[in-house]
This record gives sequence, structure tokens and C-alpha cells, in this order.
Amino acid sequence: MKDLTMANFLNSEKLDLSFDNLTLLNNERIEAYKNLKNIGIPSKRNERWKYTDLKNDIRNINFSLCETSIDIKDSSEKIEINEIDYFINNKDDYLKPTKYLNDEGVIYLNLSYSNLFRVITIKETPKKPIFVKIDTLGKGMTFPRFIFNILPDINVEIHFLIRGGDGFVNQLIEFNIDRNSTVNIFRVNESSSIHSETFISDTTEMYDLSLRLRHNINYEFQNIFIFLNSSIQDTFEIQLSDKQGKWLGTGVSDVREVKYMLESGKKFLRKGSHQLRVEQAMRYGFENKIESLENLLEVGLVISKHNE
Repeated sequence: MKDLTMANFLNSEKLDLSFDNLTLLNNERIEAYKNLKNIGIPSKRNERWKYTDLKNDIRNINFSLCETSIDIKDSSEKIEINEIDYFINNKDDYLKPTKYLNDEGVIYLNLSYSNLFRVITIKETPKKPIFVKIDTLGKGMTFPRFIFNILPDINVEIHFLIRGGDGFVNQLIEFNIDRNSTVNIFRVNESSSIHSETFISDTTEMYDLSLRLRHNINYEFQNIFIFLNSSIQDTFEIQLSDKQGKWLGTGVSDVREVKYMLESGKKFLRKGSHQLRVEQAMRYGFENKIESLENLLEVGLVISKHNE
């Protein structure tokens, strides 16, 4: 089985328990795998994946374990981190994402072969951002599973830094956001691996969705044009400086930060995979798009409970 490519491994009728020597939560994994067999890996035929042919993108990746490490950096004692023991003691939570979205193949794929677990409970607002560093090595695949429990009245910034590897990373990330709390999510990809990320959130609440951009003072334009593809599709302009060249964002030293509201009071119609793609659309006059936009440091998504 380990010599098969991703395109062929679903030919097996049974879950491959030799993947990472899986010995725990087998009943839950077998149930997830049965559904994966019926649904399959998503392609452009799936409405939610009409812009990404994941099935074709990963077809030649070896179905073998990619060596992976997760390092969570936080300088305080305001977070609590649990691993697979959490799911052993709370087995009902293992398959919980399928109750929210029962027709998404990447969720069942992760639940079949989850090999790294982190359950992070944030009790108070940290003074510094939380950094989640995921390092992969080799051409196989890995299936990290995260749950973030964010208690009331917390403002937290989470940075995902993904490095190394040349295979497939399928992350399942569940956010439980309590009242008056805000999550700022940033992602930096320094890996050549193919990534699938699924975010799970609560449908009973309304949220504000914003973009947060960071640039340095050497950025050569006064603005930035953005392509947005989500529940709304649009091209819009974010002004970064005034006509006199004064930066509009906040910050110290040579870094400035601007926040731009995308949607206020949004209510997700379903739990599960909510895709938001952001692409810069800057050009020099009528020339082709600028492929590498220098001095734009980060683009992050801010999710916060909506307060009317």
C-alpha cells in the first residue's frame, strides 16, 4: 500500500492502518474511510472546488507518511495544549466535523488518517501572537488536525508558518469562538507541498470578516487592488497612503498595517469548508499583472463575533 500513489490508494476497500502505524481511534477512522470511499477526493466537478482540481493535483503523490513536526510558540501560560489523548477521552468530538458537513471528501480523508493532533484552548488574550510552525520533509503526505477553543473576551493573532516538503498537507482546523472574541489568522507558506485547509466554524453566530494587510514603508504604490473570490466576488481597491504619501496604516518602525472590512454581520449558512481566495491585481499601466509584489509582507483574515 505504501508504494501506491494518491490516485490509486482508494482502490483499497479497507483503511490502511499501516499508515503511521495507526492503532488508536480505529472505529472512528474506519467509519470516516467508508464515507471517503463513497465521496472521493474533490475535483472541479464539485461546486465548492470549481477553481481547484485537487484530485488531479495530488494524483502522483506517494501514499506514504511525510515526516512532519508541529511547534506552537507562545510565551505565556494563557493557552493549554492537548494532543491525541483529548480525542481518546472525547471520542464523540473526533467525527464532529462530519455532522457539520457530511459531503466533503477532504474532511473524511483527514479523519481517516489524522496523524498529528493539537487542541489549543486560549484562556486569556496573549500579549504576543501565537505561531504554529508546521515543518514537513519528503514527498509523502500528512494530516494535521487542530481545534482552537477561544474563551470569551479574547483577541488573538494566530500565524501558521508552513515549511519544507514536496508532498500533500491536508489540515483540518476547527474554531470554537466564544462571545466578544476575535481571531486574526495569518498564513505564510514556504513549502512546495500542495495544501488543503478546511476551517470549521459555528453557524449560529454572525461574524465580521476583514482583511489585514501588512507592508513596509518601501512599498512603491499608494494602494493595492485585490481580487476576492468567496461568497462575494469582486475587485476592490485598498488605499494605503494619502496623496501626500503619508501611510494610512498603523505601526512602528518600517511596518504598517491596514484593516479592511469585507463583510459585516455575515452568517454562515452551513458549517464546514468556507473558501476565501485573495489575489493581488496590481499592474503597471496596461501591462500584465505584477507577479511579485515587493514589500507587501502579509495578508491575513480576521474573524470576529459581530456586535450589533
